[in-house]
Amino acid sequence: MKILGIETATQICSAAIIEDDILLADYRLNIKNIHAQGLFRIIDHLCLMTNTEINKLDGIAISIGPGSFTGLRIGLAAVKGLAISSDIPVTSVSTLQGLAFQAPITNGLICPLLKSRNKEYYAALYDRQNGQDQLIKKVTVITNDELLSFLQPRTLLIGHTTDFSEIDFSDKGITIAPDHFSVPGAFNIAYLGSQQIKQNNISNIDTLEPLYHQEFIAGIPKPPLIVNKND
Repeated sequence: MKILGIETATQICSAAIIEDDILLADYRLNIKNIHAQGLFRIIDHLCLMTNTEINKLDGIAISIGPGSFTGLRIGLAAVKGLAISSDIPVTSVSTLQGLAFQAPITNGLICPLLKSRNKEYYAALYDRQNGQDQLIKKVTVITNDELLSFLQPRTLLIGHTTDFSEIDFSDKGITIAPDHFSVPGAFNIAYLGSQQIKQNNISNIDTLEPLYHQEFIAGIPKPPLIVNKND
C-alpha cells in the first residue's frame, strides 16, 4: 500500500510517500508563504524520485487542522484536485495527532501545542500506551494562563513550547520535548492515514473541510500607498 501524506497546517510545507508503512521519501520546506507555489513541486519531485504514478496511489492523507487558515486551505485544495482527477481515497488526520506521534516516549501523556493567536494555543492531550495514542482531551484553544490547569501531571509537551521554556513545571513533573522533535512532518500524517485507510476510514472528499477550531479574523487593511507625482 502506497500512501501520499501532506502537511501544510503550519509554516512547514511537507509531503511524504510511504509504502507498506515504510518511508520512501519525505520533503519539508520551512519557508514562509511557500505552500501555494511549493506543494505541487514537492509532490512532483517525490513521485519522480520514488517512481510513483499519482493514479497508482492507494490513498492520500491530509493534515486537516488546527493550524494556519491559509495553509490548510491550500493543502486540502491540492488533495481534492489529486483525489478527484485520479479517483484516490482520502483520509484526514488531526494536525495535533500527527505532532503527538513524534513524541520521543514509549508510554505516557503527550500534549501537542500549536501557536494560534497572540498568547493562544491549540492543544490536545493524548495517552500513549504500547505505541498507541488515545485522545483523552479533545482539541481546544487555551491561553498561556490556562496551560497548567489543562495539563495532567507527568505530561510531555511537544510543539510550539518556546513561550513556556522558562516556566517551572517540576511540581507537576511536566517536561518539554527538544525542539528538533517539534517540526511537523508529512511522514506522520501518511503513516497515521495509512492505518485509517486499512480500517476503511475514508473521508467524503465532497464535504471535507479544514478543522480550524477558531473563527477566522481578518486583519485591518492597510491604507493604500499614495504617491505624489511632484516628488
